[in-house]
Amino acid sequence: MSTGISGGRRKGISRPQRRPASPREVTEFLNTATPGEVDTLASSGIRRALFVPIPDDTLLDDVLIPLRIVQQGYRVVFEHAARAFDRTSTTAGQEFGRKARTIAGTFQLFSRERWLLDPRRNRLWFATMSHKGLRLLLPVLHLGALGANIAAASLWPYQWLLVAQVAFYIAALAGAVQRHERHRLKLFTVPYTLCLLCWADVVGFYRFVTNRQPVTWDRAPFAAPATGERPSARGVAA
Repeated sequence: MSTGISGGRRKGISRPQRRPASPREVTEFLNTATPGEVDTLASSGIRRALFVPIPDDTLLDDVLIPLRIVQQGYRVVFEHAARAFDRTSTTAGQEFGRKARTIAGTFQLFSRERWLLDPRRNRLWFATMSHKGLRLLLPVLHLGALGANIAAASLWPYQWLLVAQVAFYIAALAGAVQRHERHRLKLFTVPYTLCLLCWADVVGFYRFVTNRQPVTWDRAPFAAPATGERPSARGVAA
């Protein structure tokens, strides 16, 4: 698990650095900064002087705040030795709600921060598009592939690709049927999860365009871990 730290500079150099910071530099950043210089975002830290106020209805504040700092020319680095613990979703419904909220927030992010779409202004453009942008196109890509395979089904090898794609969706349906079972086959779980993510894209987009995604998080029920069991660790991406 990693924790993001925004706003690092090297001593003796006035302009922001483009390369990743070493663990020693991150430690020095935290040890030399005064309490008034550093603020925390639960699992990340930023210099308060670099904070840019964000709208009250922002859904992905933990993404927008670091990106606003990147826009100023600073880095977001990762401290691999840091550890953060989170309560994971206990049901598919809880996880689906989190995914749909994230998708709605991503649509909101791109609609408001248009500079992210411009590779001349966003030095993290490739990472932004590959990690966030393409994620929003999953339903369109799935439908496009299915339509193309149906249209070209009379030609080899598209008929076999169509059979494989239909088998994939049948496996997803089987995964939906077995989702409440204690022992689930990964052969069905993986297609079901991918299709669930596509549906989360559709729901998230609907919530975004209709402005129906609440800004606040719903508290999920928490089942206490068994004695001696440690909380699950999650990676943190600023």
